[in-house]
Amino acid sequence: MLDPTLPLTVLDYEEFGDPNIPAEFEAICSYSPYDNLSSGVCYPPVLVTASFNDTRFFFPSISILFQT
Repeated sequence: MLDPTLPLTVLDYEEFGDPNIPAEFEAICSYSPYDNLSSGVCYPPVLVTASFNDTRFFFPSISILFQT
C-alpha cells in the first residue's frame, strides 16, 4: 500500500486508509496480524499454499513472507 504506482493501491486508501498519513498508517498497523506478533507467544500452526500459476499472488512474495 505504500507504492501508489501499483494497480488498485490508491483505490484501497478509501477502505483501509492512506499509509502516507501518519495517523492512518498507525491505524493500519494496529490491525495488521503480521506487525502484531509477540515474542514468547505460542501461535497455532499455519498451512500456507501457493502456486507458480496463481495470478492473484506473486510467488516469491509468499515465500519471503513466511521465511520470517
